[in-house]
Amino acid sequence: MNYRELDARFKHLKPVKLNRFQIEHTLERKYKAKELPLFTIPREDYENDEEVDEKRIYKLYTITNKQVLKLIQNKDDIDAIKEPFLSTIYEKASYIVSQTKWKNGAQSVSYNQLIHEHNHGKRVSVVLEKDETDYVTNFKVYGFAHHLVTYLVARIGIEGMKEGDMTDTDYQFYLECLAENGFI
Repeated sequence: MNYRELDARFKHLKPVKLNRFQIEHTLERKYKAKELPLFTIPREDYENDEEVDEKRIYKLYTITNKQVLKLIQNKDDIDAIKEPFLSTIYEKASYIVSQTKWKNGAQSVSYNQLIHEHNHGKRVSVVLEKDETDYVTNFKVYGFAHHLVTYLVARIGIEGMKEGDMTDTDYQFYLECLAENGFI
């Protein structure tokens, strides 16, 4: 990958990062995501997860629409779902969480069901973080969804990346995601 060329296209096109309202709207409309209560995933999981800052988490979304799942999963995702070890690794979680209601009250999902459906490719969930600004500062995707991850990286960026630094692997990945989604 020619990062100098991607960097030049980035500087020329100056793609816009979306604010939190735009990200939420995109998740709800384009990806048919529904908001779940944050406590659907136990607080201990957030605290033990090095990829998130539990103090900055403010929303949890989930996607179960079959057509959307087909769009956001690539061949590697589908292969991983079929791998028996990967699809059962988190099912051994010992958390027992009572049924929780979605915001609209139409359906409920337990933590164990959430994990089971993530591992079998029937659900993808996204946790969003923000600081005092109106921008998402970080996110984490639970489940298999390469295309959703690259889209969110392209629209949010990567916290701490050194924009313009060709040796920064986060910036390189950001450029790759922008190119993969047609933004540069």
